[in-house]
Amino acid sequence: AFGLLNGFVIAKLQINALITTLATMQIARGLGYIISDGKAVGITEESFFALGNSSFIGIPTPIWLTIITFGVFAFLLNRTVYGRNTLAIGGNEEAARLAGVNVVKTKMIIFTVSGFISALAGVILAARMTSGQPMTSVGFELVVISACVLGGVSLKGGIGKVSYVIAGVLILGTVENAMNLLNMSPFAQYVVRGAILLAAVIFDRYKQTSRA
Repeated sequence: AFGLLNGFVIAKLQINALITTLATMQIARGLGYIISDGKAVGITEESFFALGNSSFIGIPTPIWLTIITFGVFAFLLNRTVYGRNTLAIGGNEEAARLAGVNVVKTKMIIFTVSGFISALAGVILAARMTSGQPMTSVGFELVVISACVLGGVSLKGGIGKVSYVIAGVLILGTVENAMNLLNMSPFAQYVVRGAILLAAVIFDRYKQTSRA
């Protein structure tokens, strides 16, 4: 529902995508706190936990789901009209519109699908933790932005490959794991994450300037 709302506000009302998604994230998070009273919500259906804690040929189910998701979106982005339209809109929305792309419809689909995938990730996380934790995802949005920019996704849009995003995720995951193994203070970890995000944004800006 929030994905569809994002799509409507961004496509129909022409509101900045980043601001819109941050605003609806805060609304969703606030509703989660209100409904749960800021406490963990227990889950009694044990079969639900299998989604986050089972494995197939030694590989955890969430990893398989991640691989499948990356594969599906790599195909959509690289091999379909929908993917080409998405990149075209990100690169130059007006040019895409003049080329006959239904910008409003495509944007609505993009953000609705994004919302669905986010919801699926939340379900898997709840299954792994065996409860609904309203504060678990705090800060994830910055981690996601960092991983995407590290993977070469342009903040201006129109440039990005799923394979590069996977590389960005692996790099960031390695850094996170290293910080935990070194028993780094949680406060120091915030500094490192912020520095990585800043460096990634500066690098993205440098690439855009070089192309110009």
